[in-house]
Amino acid sequence: MQRVDLGTQPRTSSGGAVQHLWLGTLVFIVSLAILGSFVPRSYSGDDLQYASVIRTAVTGEQLYHPVGSTPFPAPPGKPHVSVNPRYALDWPASVAAVRVARALGWTGDEIDVIVSTRVLMGALGVAFFFLTVLIISGRPWVAALSAFCLGSSTVYWTYSTHADESMSMVAFTSVALYLLVRQLMDPRARRRLGVPLFLGIASLFNLTAVATAVPAALIWSLDMTASRVRLRARALGQFALVFAATLLLGVLAALLATGAASSIASLAYWKGSFFVGRPQYGFHPVGDTFDLGADFVRALVSYPPVGGHPLRAYFTSASTAGRLGAVLFYGMVALLAVAPVLILLKHRPTTIGLRRVTMFASGWFLTSVIFAWWWDPTYVKYFLLPVMSWCLLLAISLTQIAASGPRLAYWGLGVATTAAVAMFALNLSTIFLPQSRGRQDSLAAARVLQRSPASALFVAVGQQPLDFYITYFARRDVVSTGLVRYANGTDAAVARVVGQHVRQHLRAHGPIYVYGRQALGPVESRSVLELLHRGSLKVAWRLPQTTVYRVTGAP
Repeated sequence: MQRVDLGTQPRTSSGGAVQHLWLGTLVFIVSLAILGSFVPRSYSGDDLQYASVIRTAVTGEQLYHPVGSTPFPAPPGKPHVSVNPRYALDWPASVAAVRVARALGWTGDEIDVIVSTRVLMGALGVAFFFLTVLIISGRPWVAALSAFCLGSSTVYWTYSTHADESMSMVAFTSVALYLLVRQLMDPRARRRLGVPLFLGIASLFNLTAVATAVPAALIWSLDMTASRVRLRARALGQFALVFAATLLLGVLAALLATGAASSIASLAYWKGSFFVGRPQYGFHPVGDTFDLGADFVRALVSYPPVGGHPLRAYFTSASTAGRLGAVLFYGMVALLAVAPVLILLKHRPTTIGLRRVTMFASGWFLTSVIFAWWWDPTYVKYFLLPVMSWCLLLAISLTQIAASGPRLAYWGLGVATTAAVAMFALNLSTIFLPQSRGRQDSLAAARVLQRSPASALFVAVGQQPLDFYITYFARRDVVSTGLVRYANGTDAAVARVVGQHVRQHLRAHGPIYVYGRQALGPVESRSVLELLHRGSLKVAWRLPQTTVYRVTGAP
């Protein structure tokens, strides 16, 4: 009886968790300060491409994509911004955030507002996760340690400081998790329709939240005090109805708000939106399983020689000693990652509430891992939900350890705290501190190239880091032979797209610039070779990354 009171029965009820909201507020402020202090000083192509779409939606300004899809000059009128139903609320929410910032006097770049909202959502997700664990354990140190592990993991920290839409999904998932655990921990509690509602909202930001909704619906519908199948089926139906209605109404509202009502009746639109992704690339069970395990541990902590790069790429180029070091390091991480499961097998929860939460956490982890394995185990973004569910299992295991006596509790606390601090220190020193203190050479280069005439064309040979910087910050037309080839797959397409843009800019008396000559290949860049053969090159700018040449004498 004593063991139940100390270990599996939380010291504070759901009302006690509400009383500790000030702790949740403190966690939110600390998380906001840490995440906001280490925002990268450079942007990925995906970040800038996303910000370009938001700028277009807000201002109507048409930015040129390096794939060459927009003719020069850009057609008049406000361009149409399509909405992908898999991320239905993401673009409208970002557009709203930028407009609010503009109304409040913000005059900077849109990408700064977008990243700030991601930092805010990341801190909110950590805070609600803390409150969730506080309900489970009743011990602030267990809640703080579990939330610290979540917030300082590689994948969570990364997507809290980039423009990707996933953190809004995570924040609303954390709110739904908080409501669900409050219900599960109290057998007398009424079912909370806020659970399917917030999971539906989370799915509108990123449809991968369905991997959370499935186990949540199953555990939400269980009634441990009544065995009538009809009652459970009705509860499951309620969950499904609220979740589906939220998804449907959210997608329709997003399409109507962005002027895309015609897409509602288009079968090609829905097919192209929902069925594009991993199935295109094939399924390789053995290789995908290796990637699944490797990227899960990499989503937790960074190995210094690897940094933020994929493990498979590191193993391809590393020496034997380097590979051995990575195997030993991530082998130890894998053992620590398995520890919560082993602890729960030995110290199983004895109360109904904690059993329910453990069932849900286990199902959540399995469904999210299976989804990542099937969809794309090489993309670390899809490990946000597996890491969240793993942190929930960690919290339950720490709660059980605390119930087993002070000696085991001290050992468990010591090991978990040491591992969490090491994870934070490694991720900070190898990824986030260097990113936040790095030089802004690409931004400086884009500002320099902005001195070119507005009618200038920049032809990038291969795929260069400067491509999206020039389109977003310098607002110039860029055609990247690497991106054109990636999108179309043929040399003929490269020749056609580059040739079209060259002719368009020459008609407007615009200068033609070329950069990235070190990547020039006779097969992939035939159109660029023809361009160079017709004229001569003159150095226009020498930049830290590359030399930009002006083509002179071209017809």
